[in-house]
Amino acid sequence: MVTRRLCSGLLAGLLVLLLAACAGSAPNEPLRVSVAQFQPLQQQEGAQARYRLDLRVHNPSRWVLGLVGADVQLLLRGKAIGSGVVALDLSVPAFGEGALSIEVGVHDMVAVRQAIGLYGAADRPLPVLLTGHLTRPGLLALPWRSEGELRFARAGGG
Repeated sequence: MVTRRLCSGLLAGLLVLLLAACAGSAPNEPLRVSVAQFQPLQQQEGAQARYRLDLRVHNPSRWVLGLVGADVQLLLRGKAIGSGVVALDLSVPAFGEGALSIEVGVHDMVAVRQAIGLYGAADRPLPVLLTGHLTRPGLLALPWRSEGELRFARAGGG
């Protein structure tokens, strides 16, 4: 009876310590993700438009941030027009930053053309919203979002 109570107490204490360790390893502040570059890739005739999105991940915590994956959704005027995913093996240092690239497929070029018509010439930037998740080992996903302006120039000029 005493042994059973002792084991139950030890297990409960171990569980509390484990939960505290998990909570302590999470970033203290939300991650800051910013767009470094959005560049068109070479296109094949009739294929979905593809872009390379370079992101900077700013880690404001005192812990190294290990990342195993990332996803992104590109929204234009509130409508999802593109997305991408990438598997990673990235360590972002404590109070540091890291860089990653995601290939984004833009599947709704009609919405892009309509927005260009609303905002003017094709070389003018369009207001967009990028949302996504950075995935840590253990499948813990950290959400992020970044607002900005992107240019949807065609690959190879023109």
